[in-house]
Amino acid sequence: MAIQMINQITTSFKTSYSKAGDKFWEDFKNEVKAEDLEKMIIPIYDKYYTENDIDQLITFYNSPIGKKMISTMPQIMTESMTAGQNWAKQIIEKYHAKLKEKGNLEK
Repeated sequence: MAIQMINQITTSFKTSYSKAGDKFWEDFKNEVKAEDLEKMIIPIYDKYYTENDIDQLITFYNSPIGKKMISTMPQIMTESMTAGQNWAKQIIEKYHAKLKEKGNLEK
């Protein structure tokens, strides 16, 4: 999943920063190591899961649905974040409208 996320981030940034050139992005991707994220995440999993729990998770992620989950999770996370941002924007707009309606826009 980390590699998929790196690829998605790189693709997004390449579009936004097209002047950097392909070599820059290739060199950058070569500097980013999934192992660095792994080292950060292992203690978190260790905090919440037993060794038996991890064995069960490994079994799940090796199953067809587990593999599907791994392959679709970056897209689901991206779309979920966008949905959350849109939801928050709607709430902010609603609050703003109610504050304006009640004459309470002053800070």
